[in-house]
Amino acid sequence: MGSEDNLIKTFASCFRLLAKLNAGMQNSFFVNLLAGESDKLLAEYVKFLKIKCTTSQVVHNARLAMSYRNNVAQCQCAIVNQIKTILNLLNILNYLNLIKLVSPLLLERELLKLQLLLLNYNRTEPLSRGIEVSNNSVIKENNYKNKNAKPVKLNVLHKQIAGFIQNKKLVQNIEVFGQFADTTRRTLKRKLSELIKASVIKKQTKGKEVYYFPHQ
Repeated sequence: MGSEDNLIKTFASCFRLLAKLNAGMQNSFFVNLLAGESDKLLAEYVKFLKIKCTTSQVVHNARLAMSYRNNVAQCQCAIVNQIKTILNLLNILNYLNLIKLVSPLLLERELLKLQLLLLNYNRTEPLSRGIEVSNNSVIKENNYKNKNAKPVKLNVLHKQIAGFIQNKKLVQNIEVFGQFADTTRRTLKRKLSELIKASVIKKQTKGKEVYYFPHQ
């Protein structure tokens, strides 16, 4: 089963379990709260699907392709954050012993699986048939377009990190640290900052979590 089919199947499983959980609760406050958070998750997922449907329009245009990747990354981040909100709510419901019809561990497992699938979701193959953009050309193009960016001399490690983020679309800082484990975190943080200055990547934070995605 492909990553897209897996994503759809897991999302459907999560919503079946969330609906079953809500049906078994008696506390109206938490019923409405969970329903509201579930609706937000569904809305973000629908937005994600709509953006994915634009693939056929961008495969022959490098600029549109970069915008597409940026929008996908932002949607992925929003869905992941919403999953974490629901997981926190599940912990409260479980602590209060309000979960009756659904195994909290099963629902938590499916939500975490959905989160992992989103973080690893890769649309490289369909886009690469229409455009051929190397790490070097992306770096040069972004440096050229952003005249206000401070010139940064990019080395092999810069290009490897940029390529990793380009392929993954949305990367958490700990994923970068794991991928380049033979390099110190201090060095990697500096390289990431330099890639941001060169307008190759963008940074987004959510609390203590840090994410990177390709610059539009």
